[in-house]
Amino acid sequence: MKLIKTGEKDDMVILKNEDGATGRFFFLDLIPYNGRDYAVIADEDDEAYIFEYSEGPGGQETYTEIADDALYDALADIFEAGD
Repeated sequence: MKLIKTGEKDDMVILKNEDGATGRFFFLDLIPYNGRDYAVIADEDDEAYIFEYSEGPGGQETYTEIADDALYDALADIFEAGD
């Protein structure tokens, strides 16, 4: 799954998926890890998610699902240790 930032409102980022559905998320943290950036975001129910974060041409922000469970767990540990 890939999400594209379409805007911001009330301290939340608005993200759109490939099907055109949008959602609002709180941006919690940016974790640099092994030369890449990963974003920790939470939905309005406080459920946290971690995505690979990239910024493309014109500053377009993209959030890509992490398929590797071990990588996801390592990033979750880093985020939790920072709290």
